[in-house]
Amino acid sequence: MTALERWAGEVSDLFQVSCAFECRDPVLIHDETVADHLYYIANEAVNNAIKHGKAGHIAIRLLTRTAGGILQIEDDGLGFERTSVSQSGLGLRIMNYRANMIGASLVIQSIPAEGTLVSCWFPVRVRAAGARKLNDAQ
Repeated sequence: MTALERWAGEVSDLFQVSCAFECRDPVLIHDETVADHLYYIANEAVNNAIKHGKAGHIAIRLLTRTAGGILQIEDDGLGFERTSVSQSGLGLRIMNYRANMIGASLVIQSIPAEGTLVSCWFPVRVRAAGARKLNDAQ
């Protein structure tokens, strides 16, 4: 959570784009590998929104769901035609690869001239009571 919040602030400062992090309830990710892959999925989606989508507003959301969580990156950029997803660039392939590595699923929805929504549903492993606490990497 902390890394994504910091990243949103850096994006706003560096690229002069409105970028906000939203997380109503804490999403505690105790697996550092999962946290890293989610961070880099968000990083790639934000970079694509700026570079290819020319987005003015970006929202990074972290949500909890039963037995998992959702990472969403939504922008108001140019979007793209569905046919261009089949000819996906390296960034989209990397996001899919990272999602697969952590047992997550990635869905990308885009409407030309309206923006793009990248959603990554990921499992959250619940630790047994009394298990050693780990630092939250996300």
